[in-house]
Amino acid sequence: MHLAPLILLFFAHAASAADASGRNWRIAVQSLQCQGNGLLVMGARVHYRGPDGAVEAPIVQIVDASGNAYRPLGKWLSGGGLSHLKAGDLGVVHFRFPVHTASGALELEFGDIRAFTVSRDACKALLRPEQVKAPRAPPPAATKSNVAVYRERYPCSAGRSVAAEYPPYLPLQLIVLGRGYLPNARAIELPMGRSPAQSYAYTGLDELQHIEDAARRALGADFPEYRSPKYFAFNWGVQRSQTGNELYSIGVYELRPCPGV
Repeated sequence: MHLAPLILLFFAHAASAADASGRNWRIAVQSLQCQGNGLLVMGARVHYRGPDGAVEAPIVQIVDASGNAYRPLGKWLSGGGLSHLKAGDLGVVHFRFPVHTASGALELEFGDIRAFTVSRDACKALLRPEQVKAPRAPPPAATKSNVAVYRERYPCSAGRSVAAEYPPYLPLQLIVLGRGYLPNARAIELPMGRSPAQSYAYTGLDELQHIEDAARRALGADFPEYRSPKYFAFNWGVQRSQTGNELYSIGVYELRPCPGV
């Protein structure tokens, strides 16, 4: 694991920390303060939940009410490359976000954790850690999804299917499988817009059936709401993450009327 120049401290978990979790990451916000000309300093204990192995550095940013993103000064895990991690506590990091141009409410985006509010009004109204409403990852379901996965065609609600490179509308969710590593992907830019994404490490065979079965297991574990026959999945094939690492992506779609109907 490569830890960068941010100040890294190790101390006991504060009772008042806001503990937020996703499938792969957990972060406990222990302190929030503004220094100087709009420098937001956040002390947080970071926990990697697994799987063990190669991991892309998770996204860490503050997003304001206008959608502007502010990355921390310095780097934490190796930027753009892969770090080898084992599940466990990674210690406490002090992140420093230059938010002097931010306006309105501020939300923290970290790894695969749902964004959550840390300030009601930029540096003027920071929340105390005990006031932060931190999201928690739902418990995984027990069974694999049986959703149908399509390639080069997609179905429509009239019982027909349409030949296409990909469906013309945005998926509800992308399952992103890194080839031997855990990707950093909260969202993926597609030709029709930006789709939410959930990342998983994939170490199976490079065969379509095995890849699609892995996606079904992920959907069954984390997205049981898409088990209904009104949803289907489409295999987008091999793509590349922003760092250039290869990944597979499979999108979940709601069944819609056939084009022209």
